[in-house]
Amino acid sequence: MSGLQSRSSDSVRPERPSADIHNTIRLHCVQRVKTGIVYRALLDAGAVQKWLPPNGFTGKIYQLNAKVGFTCKMSFTSFSSRPSPSFGKEYVESVSSERIRHADKFDDTNLSGEMQTTISSTTLLCGTWACKTSRRRILLQGPESGG
Repeated sequence: MSGLQSRSSDSVRPERPSADIHNTIRLHCVQRVKTGIVYRALLDAGAVQKWLPPNGFTGKIYQLNAKVGFTCKMSFTSFSSRPSPSFGKEYVESVSSERIRHADKFDDTNLSGEMQTTISSTTLLCGTWACKTSRRRILLQGPESGG
């Protein structure tokens, strides 16, 4: 195996995790509807309950007041496993037909951290371009590892 160098696992010391970790996901899509319709679908409980759950899950909304400073409370259920924990959203920003930003937190203390989600929309000739950016900040808990 010429050209390959091996490292002894004894000589490599793993780094200790930092106090928090950030993960970012961006999703884009074009819908053949006007921007205002996309925006209203993000604020309507029935619409959110239908399109927000991931594939293989159903959603249930317990409360939705999609105004800045107010919250949404919901949960997802998978028929192949036990129900997932509920979570809440706090609406942080709302610009009519342009952008919605909310902060999500799970009620389960084992799922620490917060996810900031921004959904922006832009009018195109063929419909509406929507971009969803989710940034999750995970707070690491537990005793510090020595070493």
